[in-house]
Amino acid sequence: MTVCGQVLKAWADQSSGEFIIVTMIGFARSEYAILAWVPGNEQPRIVYRSIDQLLGCTPVEGKIACALEASLRPRHLVSIQIKDGKLSDIYDPNPTGGFADLVSVQRLNWKNAEGQECFGDLVLPRGHSIGEKLPLVVVQYVTRGFLKGATGDEYPIAAIAAAGFAVLSFNRPRDLAEYYREGGREIPKDYVTGWRDREAVQSALFKGIDLVASMGVTDGRAAITGLSDGASTATYALATSDRFSTAILSTCCEDPFYTQAGLGPQYRDERNQEQTPLPAIANLDYWRRATLALATPPRCVPLLIQASDAEFRLALSTYETWRYYRYPIEFYVFANEEHLKTQPAHRLAIYDRNIEWLRRWKDGKLPSCPAPQGGH
Repeated sequence: MTVCGQVLKAWADQSSGEFIIVTMIGFARSEYAILAWVPGNEQPRIVYRSIDQLLGCTPVEGKIACALEASLRPRHLVSIQIKDGKLSDIYDPNPTGGFADLVSVQRLNWKNAEGQECFGDLVLPRGHSIGEKLPLVVVQYVTRGFLKGATGDEYPIAAIAAAGFAVLSFNRPRDLAEYYREGGREIPKDYVTGWRDREAVQSALFKGIDLVASMGVTDGRAAITGLSDGASTATYALATSDRFSTAILSTCCEDPFYTQAGLGPQYRDERNQEQTPLPAIANLDYWRRATLALATPPRCVPLLIQASDAEFRLALSTYETWRYYRYPIEFYVFANEEHLKTQPAHRLAIYDRNIEWLRRWKDGKLPSCPAPQGGH
């Protein structure tokens, strides 16, 4: 068992003479574990392991006190016996705050085309019948602990599933270069120019979607959502595939012209160090794979963009492109917000609008794409 690379916390337990190690183990390092190790022994003893997330673990008189988040139960305090791993609740500040009465969840494991271990959580409405097929909604890009609203907390997973959707909460695999280095492999020369990391993420995503489809719970329709790296994954998928029939983006989009001009010399220097093809005007074929506004023409996918006023300019080229082609798009900007939106009224409005958009999509009530015309 290899634990050194994923140690979250460690200390010496004076009463037992063991070292206590809080770490991540298992398939894709998706499990949290507490290990007890006696110096000189080859392997540690597993005290506790679970897909539930452990946070802030601290020794307390032969026990370990931790905050714990389960998929359908919010953060609460527990104690774990070092001798046998017995878990007991200490305090639950939200005893009625879970989602177990609304939805069910199943952890799924698979590998992408690079051989990376990947995982996600499939969330279905409580009472879902065998053979009942639902439209799929992908949320991103970390699925650990309490499944509240995905990264950025803008996509209320349980509420979306309860509204009649299958939800795949997708965990982005770790950076491909790190995976290569850990395996002693040379990083390919086209790692950047071939979008190798982004292709690996997309392979992981598509194989996860295929796995869900093989379970017979989806009807063939899929929507994708995302913030930050999740939005980059969504944008890349929309630009290079026809997997999704609608998308909701919290940050948008990969616009090399704005980032090149608006983010200044530091952005340029970092991209040059990575050997990213710049300037964009001289490398359009490269940027078309990740930039919706550069497709000629882009595939029509109804878009809902809900951006902060700190970042909305990144979406303007995509918005104008969609407007030019008369593609369905709605664009909302939230004042006094940064990369992560934090104002409660804004969060509620985002929740409600996202669910309503998905309902309209499910019911075939989103505006239609225009018929193809000459010159478009």
